[in-house]
Amino acid sequence: MLIPDDVYKLLTLMGFADWLTYAMVASGLLWWRYKKPDLPRPVKLNLAVPVIFVCMCLFMMVLSFVSAPVECGIGAVVSATAVPVYAVFIHWENKPAWFLSSEGFVTSRLQLILNVVPQDPEIKLE
Repeated sequence: MLIPDDVYKLLTLMGFADWLTYAMVASGLLWWRYKKPDLPRPVKLNLAVPVIFVCMCLFMMVLSFVSAPVECGIGAVVSATAVPVYAVFIHWENKPAWFLSSEGFVTSRLQLILNVVPQDPEIKLE
């Protein structure tokens, strides 16, 4: 899929994954509104707006899946690869010390390589 012969296949794959992500985000908003209704929010929409948006996202996903099931299946699998990453790096609470130290080492080196953290001469990396 890196160099497709038909760019529309790639657009369908990414479009399905995008609509899936949008639907999940809007569903999360609805879930938080249901579970914690008194939580302070900077913007509080009428519930009809996210419900209509989720329905539209689901419609776009079904339409995409009917027109190109293989590409949409690949998009769903690519999106599902986030689950084990979340399980290992976020949800896992009792990580061993060797894992935490290697995670910190890799994170600090990637920050330097990718230049995402301003370099401060007073901060010394371990």
